[in-house]
Amino acid sequence: MLKTFILSLLFVYVNVATSQEKLRGIIYNAEDSTAVFGASVYFDGTSIGVSSNKDGTFALNKPSEILAPLVISSLGFETVVIKDYDRYTSYLPPVYLKPGKEQLATVNIEADPWSREKKLKIFRREFIGSTKEAKDCFIENEEVVKLTYRPSTEVLTAYSNEPLNITNKYLGYQVKYNLQNFKIQFSIGTSGIQFTHFVYYDGTSFFQELKEKTKRKILRHRKRIYNGSILQFMRSLATKDLENNNFDIYHDRYKVPPYKYIKLSKRNNLVEVKLLTDKIIILHKNKNQSAMSTEGTFVIDALGNHSPPQNVIFSGVMSNGRTAHLLPLDYQQ
Repeated sequence: MLKTFILSLLFVYVNVATSQEKLRGIIYNAEDSTAVFGASVYFDGTSIGVSSNKDGTFALNKPSEILAPLVISSLGFETVVIKDYDRYTSYLPPVYLKPGKEQLATVNIEADPWSREKKLKIFRREFIGSTKEAKDCFIENEEVVKLTYRPSTEVLTAYSNEPLNITNKYLGYQVKYNLQNFKIQFSIGTSGIQFTHFVYYDGTSFFQELKEKTKRKILRHRKRIYNGSILQFMRSLATKDLENNNFDIYHDRYKVPPYKYIKLSKRNNLVEVKLLTDKIIILHKNKNQSAMSTEGTFVIDALGNHSPPQNVIFSGVMSNGRTAHLLPLDYQQ
């Protein structure tokens, strides 16, 4: 059976021609109102971010016409996510970080029969991915991941109180990933073998170059991963450029005009998308097949971010890359 994956990583794509207007703020410890030095301040899913100074201040370019929330995090504190920063022209109100509360594992009355080694192996496969590129992608601090398997529901869950530090040598990025939700639903096939039926995870992420100078080989890797990706598909969908980017749409095994079953409407600077059928098949370059279904409508911003992400379900090739295939969402070829 086909594994299904909800791409729910809060992907946000930022226009290269971002506004040069600065967004400024100051970060305090909520307990004693002292400045927080070295807090990470970034637009979710992008490589656009800074650290707070000794006096707790920060300033970074404010992108326009995107859905990217601003994330403020520091080890030992609860993460703050600001979605309505567009309300402020230049200065945010002071941000107070509360001391972090250790998330406790759910107490189950049933025993967890799986070893940590087994659960971690499955977590790596479904979070990082199982493609050949995933072999060059590592979680440097796996010890912070808490894992639980419940045999009665056949569900594996994971969480972390600290950001996951991910090194992706194939794409040349260091990624800080705040894992907020992770769930694998297993099922038993007709042969009696357990298989992964459904994977869902979400969180916030920030990308940095792994090396000061990026090799041409790495740039080629990024371009290859981008072509045929969900990012390219969403950008092409919003601009009605599917055919030029080698995306064909099929319905009930037949090729159809690209927008026959897709309704697009302009909503301010966003494009609203409504699927007019239960599911469409997406074929890229006549070989890589994926499927897309939706629950309600969703919108696409200036560079391809779709929201809410849980309204869009992908399966097939597009769902297989996972974290190992993630590009910073302000990526441009």
